[in-house]
Amino acid sequence: MRTAPTARIRLQSQVLSTDEVMFPAIRNWLILLLPFFLLLGCGGKPEKEVPDVRTQFKIAMEKYNRGKYLDAQEEFQRLIFNYPGESLADTAQYYLAMSYYKDKEYALAAGEFQRLLSAFPASEFTEAGHYHLAMTHYKRSPKYSLDQSSTYEAVEQFALYLDAFGEGEFADSSRLKLGELRNKLARKAYRNGIIYMKVGDYVAAIVYFDYLLQEFPGTDWAQSAQYQKGECYRKQKSWERAKSAYMEAIDGYSRSEHTRKAEERLSELKQEHPEIFTSEG
Repeated sequence: MRTAPTARIRLQSQVLSTDEVMFPAIRNWLILLLPFFLLLGCGGKPEKEVPDVRTQFKIAMEKYNRGKYLDAQEEFQRLIFNYPGESLADTAQYYLAMSYYKDKEYALAAGEFQRLLSAFPASEFTEAGHYHLAMTHYKRSPKYSLDQSSTYEAVEQFALYLDAFGEGEFADSSRLKLGELRNKLARKAYRNGIIYMKVGDYVAAIVYFDYLLQEFPGTDWAQSAQYQKGECYRKQKSWERAKSAYMEAIDGYSRSEHTRKAEERLSELKQEHPEIFTSEG
């Protein structure tokens, strides 16, 4: 039997009315459940647990002791960042600096050692930090003919170490390094003096020799500078000053080749200009 048109329209109206009620309800439930599904989706990737300070330090030291200095730097930096107030902070700072030092990143190491000394002045690593800060500049010191900024910085830092820790663990090494660096700076000054002598600028040459004698008197180049100073005065025909310079080259130093040369020059001066020796009888 066929349904009357009026009945079909009524039935469709009822169906539409039911859909209009059901769909909004389902949609609302889906909206409410959406955060839950999102949480479930993220549940498979839990946040990485941060290790405690001693575990983190152990990880960093294992990297350091195995010579994996780049990895050690990252681990020590992580410890310092996550646990800035912990008792191991100064230890981590020291070994961070040493990681750079061992990796021959001396400029970066210098910054980290300086940070250790500034932030933790009472640390048990203060002495070692002072010494290795000086060593970072020592390692960067070039040959004598080049710019000596790093050498001067190393000299200053070794001197500061010795002032603070004159009988310390690294005192003997610091004195040796300091002597070596002073010799290098003296050689630089001596070389500059010789260069000016070669071009006939004896005034400038004397300035360099005097600088060497004043700043680096106990170095291997001091007697040579004193003798060459006499040579400059001789070239200027300043006989009295030449005599004094030669005499100082003899009297103030152990006997050497320059002693013999100075004696020869004095003998020549005595023959050529005896008047400058009359007061000595």
